[in-house]
Amino acid sequence: MEMTSWPGEERQKAYARQQATVADLGQRALMGTSLSTLLDNAVALVAHTLDVEFCRVMELLPGGKTMLLRAGVGWREGLVGHVTVGAEAAGCQSYYTLACIEPVIVHDYNTETRFSIPPLLQEHGAVSGLSVVIGGQGRRQPFGVLGVHTRQRRDFTEDDIHFLQAIANVLAAAIERQQAETQLRESERRFQRMVANAPGMVYQFVLHPDGSVAFPYVSEGCREVCGLEPEEVQADAARALDMIHPQDRPLFDRAVAESAASLQPKKWEGRILLPTGEQKWLQLASRPERQANGDVLWDGLLIDITERKRAEHVSHGLTTALTRQLSALTARPELDTFLGQVLAAIAEVLESRHGSLWFLDAEQEALILHMTYESGQIIVGEQMRHPYASTPLFIKDVPYWPELVSTRQPIVIADIAHDSPPNRRDWLTSQGFRSLLKLPLLDHDVL
Repeated sequence: MEMTSWPGEERQKAYARQQATVADLGQRALMGTSLSTLLDNAVALVAHTLDVEFCRVMELLPGGKTMLLRAGVGWREGLVGHVTVGAEAAGCQSYYTLACIEPVIVHDYNTETRFSIPPLLQEHGAVSGLSVVIGGQGRRQPFGVLGVHTRQRRDFTEDDIHFLQAIANVLAAAIERQQAETQLRESERRFQRMVANAPGMVYQFVLHPDGSVAFPYVSEGCREVCGLEPEEVQADAARALDMIHPQDRPLFDRAVAESAASLQPKKWEGRILLPTGEQKWLQLASRPERQANGDVLWDGLLIDITERKRAEHVSHGLTTALTRQLSALTARPELDTFLGQVLAAIAEVLESRHGSLWFLDAEQEALILHMTYESGQIIVGEQMRHPYASTPLFIKDVPYWPELVSTRQPIVIADIAHDSPPNRRDWLTSQGFRSLLKLPLLDHDVL
């Protein structure tokens, strides 16, 4: 690489102009100038400062097989933003510069042997040129190439090279920052969309070393869950915490303390009292992380489980009453008639189209199907449409049997498709069953 030195005074003036140009472009980049405008400014400033006819930015497009004339000065109208160089022209100066990852000087394109001269330069009568890489530090793909060209032979100096590389570095930093800002904005948009579609309230809760607490972030779901504005909770954490039912607050405080000490996920269920006097059940799940300043920060989700709690309460009361009723019926006459009436009543109360009653054969350690309820009718004997209508169901093959025997309590399978054993799941789901309720029938405390 041959470089020319200028006389001292002239060189100092040129150097000062170049430094002023780098500072000017850097200031524009810091002001948040859009990338397209910044590139246009850069090629104009470089062309003026180096006194060259042509300056260009060739952008390496995704995939690395094509380069676009993204910005330029001196080229015929309509070329900037449209002219591309494909992989088949990989021997041109721009691709050669990318491969070298260092400045490339051409004294005379007519005698150049390292790479071919693209039609763009030939058509414009370019004789000499200088090009440098924009970006590409570390593992990042370069943005492209910054180049200058002249119609007269020019021996570019070391200062020219440093100047052009400095401009490329300013552009690379600005491009990287703008790309990071774009990615951050897109990430924030995705997060907000996810939060908006999430059930309940997404939040961040922080415990400071001095024991004080705060909510750095609260999603819009706060209004529906707690009846408070997110800004109210962020401004004063006590507004939300004081809503916790007095009987449930100690368990909440204990969950916070244990999670902070162990840095294990925190789970809690409890009640809150709304300003309207309404009571809600909430379920909380969060994961802690200790910060460098000693804070413990939880990312969590708070959902309203009031309806679930009400359903559990109703279900528990109903199944308890049904169990007592069935147990009492075993002492009455005409048992089959009563059992049929009760089985039908249970199915109708639960709005179920199907039900079945099984008797325990202790000697065979098996369950014997006694009757079924199907679409409003009690069916007994051979007319029962059931895979075990004529075959005993051995206890060892009955799901949940040990639990039913040990607790003497009803068992609810809310989702057959996911919670029932495979050997029974296929038939149950094929019949359209979604949930299952098992009730123990006791005769003087004997199952």
